Amino acid sequence: MHLGASEGTYFTPGDMPLAFTVSGHTLGIAICADSSQPAHPRAYADLGASIYAAGVFLNAEWYATDVPRLAGYAVRYRMLTVMANHAASVGTYTSVGKSAVWAPDGALLAQAEGAESALLIATSNNAAWRGEVIRI
Repeated sequence: MHLGASEGTYFTPGDMPLAFTVSGHTLGIAICADSSQPAHPRAYADLGASIYAAGVFLNAEWYATDVPRLAGYAVRYRMLTVMANHAASVGTYTSVGKSAVWAPDGALLAQAEGAESALLIATSNNAAWRGEVIRI
């Protein structure tokens, strides 16, 4: 729905949020620049989503601003918030990795150490979330 700097050359923004349900949880998805717009997760919260999942590419500078924003979304919209950061560097941009998952109260459940290959897993048991990192 929201495009980054040069993405308009290659992509057309969507005009409505896409949510789907998995195991009783409504999931809202975001791609990179979507997650920088507070109206984006709010639209999913208004749809009743309980999970906000963003696939992003963050270098050190962007990570410093985006991670507090994403953790804030978890609290503000009471959603499990997932940030999958592309861990490979692209061109002149160096990814910091550090994908993370926050509980609906903003608590950090799991975070990759850096740009290593890892799988972050969040599980819910009676509305209590827990997370783990599996290094691949």
